[in-house]
Amino acid sequence: MNKSILILGGNGFIGKNIFNNLIKYGYNCKKLVRKKSFTFNSDEIYYYEKSNKIYFSDKINKFDYFINCIGNHRNIKSFEYINNYLIRKIIKKIIYKNKKKITFIQISSLSVYGNTFSTKNIIINEQALEKPLNEYGKSKLDIDNYLIEKNKNNNKFNYLILRVPLVYSDKYYPKFIISIKKIIKYYLFIYLIDKNACFSLIHINDLGNIINLLIQKKVINQIYITANNQKLKNLVYKKFFIFNNLVIHFNIIMFIKKIFIYFKFNSYYLDVLTNKTKFSCKKLNNLFEKKYSFTYFKIDE
Repeated sequence: MNKSILILGGNGFIGKNIFNNLIKYGYNCKKLVRKKSFTFNSDEIYYYEKSNKIYFSDKINKFDYFINCIGNHRNIKSFEYINNYLIRKIIKKIIYKNKKKITFIQISSLSVYGNTFSTKNIIINEQALEKPLNEYGKSKLDIDNYLIEKNKNNNKFNYLILRVPLVYSDKYYPKFIISIKKIIKYYLFIYLIDKNACFSLIHINDLGNIINLLIQKKVINQIYITANNQKLKNLVYKKFFIFNNLVIHFNIIMFIKKIFIYFKFNSYYLDVLTNKTKFSCKKLNNLFEKKYSFTYFKIDE
């Protein structure tokens, strides 16, 4: 029998795409969305809050899996509420309403490991120290730990935590990629310091495929890093200047600075262009008994 799945935040970029992906695999999927004033689709269940309690428009005890795609990383004022407090309220209600075994899949973030940018060859796996530096990472780690604690106290509540990098699709790119594409358009791309610099991201279809494989294998109570490490030199196949272990002249530095200011860059982009940290998917690959084949793309396509 096909599993039933409720996707929290089903109208967001990640939730909507995971919904479409899992539907293709034959799952019975519905989206959990915030109550709106207009008519809802038949594939949606809405929630609303009243007197500090949360209510749902339909029964939530008929689902086997719950996938949390709710997440706010733009409005710092609502970080704590949306990414933490609201999710806790929903989880408590899910546990209260369900008497059967269920699995809660948390779409977490690599930001729980803190600032991982480094010019040294560093490999981070699931056992690495968790030390988030921003509010987004802290809110994700709080829910990760909350799920683990709930599992300890309830043998019918299982979890899966997927720590993902920036997510992109064929039509949607992270802001960093858009900025690089803009630079390439004007032939101003300068590739700094090391040709082995890399960047971690994941295609939305890969994320959906991995979730399907984990469900098929009935995996529970595990944390997985799902990151595709791509070398920046492979993302860009035009010929650009590559400076290897070179002390850059002050005038060149000032020229680079002007370019970065013009394209509204900040230190984050410089960190990315010189980063050599990689995230290990060895645990995931061992589960699948082969190396997962991630989707690759070219920035200047």
